[in-house]
Amino acid sequence: MRTPRTTLQLTGAGMAAIGVSFGFARYGYGLFLPDLRADFGLSVADVGLIGSLGYAGYLAALLAVGALVARLGPRPLVVTGGLCAAAGTLLVAAADGTGWLVTGLVLAGSSPGWAWAPYSDAVDRLVPPARQSGVLGAIATGTACAVAVSGPLALVARDTGWRAVWVLFGVLALGATLWNARVLPSGPRPRARTDPGTDGGSRAAVVRGLLRRAAVPVHLTAVLYGLVGAVYWAFAVEAVETGRGSGGG
Repeated sequence: MRTPRTTLQLTGAGMAAIGVSFGFARYGYGLFLPDLRADFGLSVADVGLIGSLGYAGYLAALLAVGALVARLGPRPLVVTGGLCAAAGTLLVAAADGTGWLVTGLVLAGSSPGWAWAPYSDAVDRLVPPARQSGVLGAIATGTACAVAVSGPLALVARDTGWRAVWVLFGVLALGATLWNARVLPSGPRPRARTDPGTDGGSRAAVVRGLLRRAAVPVHLTAVLYGLVGAVYWAFAVEAVETGRGSGGG
C-alpha cells in the first residue's frame, strides 16, 4: 500500500541497506587498508587482486539480480545483500589468515550488487510516482552517510583495533537486513491489466536502447567512473598514510 508511512519506512530501510553495503562492506576495504596490510603482510599486487575479486563479486551479484528480481521481488535479493555484508565483515573481523580475509572481503564486496538494483523495483511498487525520484535520491545518500561514519571510525581504530570496528559493521549490517526484511515486498510484480505480456519485446527494446549510439557517452562515463573509483577507494587512504609517514605533508 502506498502511504506516507510506507514511503518513510522504505526510505529509512533503503538508506540503511545502501549505507552498510557500500559505505561499510565495500568501501571499508580501502579505508582500513593500512591496517590490513600491516596485519596480513599484503603486497601491492595482493591489494589489487583482492580489489578486483571484490568487484567481480559485485558484478556477479548484479547479473544475478537482473535475472531474479522479476520472479523473486526485491526482498530476498536485498536480504541476500545484507547477509553478504554482515557475514563478510564479520569474517574479516575474525580472519586469522589471508584466505579468510579474502573470502570475507569478496563476500562483503558483492553485497551492493544485491542491494542497490532491486530498490528501484521496491520504490516503484510502494511509493507514489510523484515522490519516487526523491525517495531514490534519499536512499542513495546512504552511501555518503555511512562513509561519513566509517571514515572517523578508521581513525579511532588506530587505538581500539580495526577488528572491533568491523564487528560493529557486521552488527549494523545485520540490523539493516532485518529492517529490510520487514519493509520490502517479495514475489513477482503484479502484472498490469493493460499489459499484454510482451516481456520478450520489452527486453529487446531495452537491449536496443543500450546499444544506441547516443548511449555510448553514458557507457564510457560509467566505465571511467568505475576505473577511477576502483583505484581511489583501494589506494587513497594508503597514499595519505604513506605521505604522512614520509613527511610529505
